[in-house]
Amino acid sequence: MRSGQKEWRAPCLLVALAVATAAGVASAATTPPSSWKLQLRSTTYHYETEEPNGASLDRVGAYQEFDAGGFNLANGRFAFRASGRFADDLSLKERVTDRSRLYTGHVDARLGAGLRAQVGRQFLQEGIAGLTLDGVRLSARPIDRTELRLWAGAPAPHSREFKLGDFDQEATLGARLLVAPIKQMRLSTSFAYRERGGAVAGRPLGVEGVLTPCKGMKATGRATYDLLTEGWEREEALCQYSVGEHLPMISAQVLDRRRVVDPLSWFSAFEQVERVRIGRLSVRQVVESGYGAEVEYFGSFVDDYTSARIGGAFLFPLGRIGYSARVGDSGEESRLIGEVRAPIRSWLALDGGVMVASYALLQDGLNSDDRELTTAYARARLTPMEGLGLSFEVQNVEDPRHEQDVRFLAGLDLSLGAGLSRNDLLRKGASR
Repeated sequence: MRSGQKEWRAPCLLVALAVATAAGVASAATTPPSSWKLQLRSTTYHYETEEPNGASLDRVGAYQEFDAGGFNLANGRFAFRASGRFADDLSLKERVTDRSRLYTGHVDARLGAGLRAQVGRQFLQEGIAGLTLDGVRLSARPIDRTELRLWAGAPAPHSREFKLGDFDQEATLGARLLVAPIKQMRLSTSFAYRERGGAVAGRPLGVEGVLTPCKGMKATGRATYDLLTEGWEREEALCQYSVGEHLPMISAQVLDRRRVVDPLSWFSAFEQVERVRIGRLSVRQVVESGYGAEVEYFGSFVDDYTSARIGGAFLFPLGRIGYSARVGDSGEESRLIGEVRAPIRSWLALDGGVMVASYALLQDGLNSDDRELTTAYARARLTPMEGLGLSFEVQNVEDPRHEQDVRFLAGLDLSLGAGLSRNDLLRKGASR
């Protein structure tokens, strides 16, 4: 990629932002009143680990997270959102852990006539593109039942630190067109362009369709083709059927994924990358009294290797008890789980769970190869007043490496807002 071609990226993003801001003076429709919120979560934890050789580790740490936002500003034209972490385990060195992270930080502008712009750090899920984007995303509805979405920028740093992605070396852009020809059908096609280290890393093209042929049935299909490697990467189909809240829900899913090695990586030298096929079938039903059951089959087929997990669970109003078994070329495992939830008062809830597993890394291995894994937790959640939450939790792990691993966590949640109900504060909580 020539340097002259790189210089236009940042100016284009600035121009898009300027256009979005200028267009924000468009006439505004009647909107709800402005509102804002600030949520802080502080968690302190202590854990002690004892290893079979007698070594132990005892440490106390803490981290804080924030989520802030303003909604329906300037007569509904603008909103902003920011969430992240500004401290973590204070006993670890700087090079071991990140002291601060920014999960999201963007401005949302509704420009009228179906045009919308988002600028900043945001989660991008558009067809074949799924990443945390530092850049701009535009959406428009040029005609009825049609929507066009455009985005450009760079992937956020993996550490989510407070700096922008590298637009010169990691540029990405794309487009997605969504069409609903009839009420029961939605179709979309998407394209993306990705760079890494200044070189082209991918040009994926995706198609997707959603069909609801009758009441209670929904079928989804997706496929991805990479124009750079000139091959199909992934095909997926999902079908769900349920005609009532207390009637069985049936889900069936298949996935066929081929070679998806980054052509710029060292692994691209290996041509024989196995084909992966996955199948899943589940049935779940919960009656009006809260009792029910679920059964699930999950199978994976990688080249000539196969593995399957079959499990089921009994559901009751306060929790679930289940068992699953895995067999195949990836080893054997049997797992028993139990979870309980107990709302004691309107301001106090208790819950806990345990999982006991016995597994072997090889199929038909010796009894001496069996390993045991046990995990357990107990948690108390308190909400003494609106906007204030407390949580206390203890966790325990026993496995071949750690004879005992016990952790204690205590959390404090503070939520402040104006123009938002308590449920609004919870719904607009931080996303990670």
